[in-house]
Order: sequence, then C-alpha cells, then structure tokens
Amino acid sequence: MATALAFLAWYIFAPQCAATLAVIRRETGSRGWAWFTFGYMLALAYAAAFVTFQTASFLGAG
Repeated sequence: MATALAFLAWYIFAPQCAATLAVIRRETGSRGWAWFTFGYMLALAYAAAFVTFQTASFLGAG
C-alpha cells in the first residue's frame, strides 16, 4: 500500500508532458529553463514519493 501511495505522489509531480517543456523553451528562448523545470519537477516528485512512502510505512500501511 505504501508503494502505491508513493507512486501516486510521484506521478502527481513528475514532468510528464514534453510539449510543456517545449513551450517553456520557446517562450523563454532558453533550453536552460526547460532543463531547470524538468530537474526541479523530477526532484520534487522523488521527494514527495519518499515522504509519502516513509509516512505511510510509519503509519502501518507498509
């Protein structure tokens, strides 16, 4: 159960849409912002999944 909850948390924050990253690149005129956004969302997704898994395990859903 904890793994499923962690996956759901990861899926919420994970950068899923390549078109969105392409629009960020086009609007800002920089690949750097697109890469920053990708990295930021990926790190946020992993952090959310980690916290969710640890919390669910602590509460007995593991």
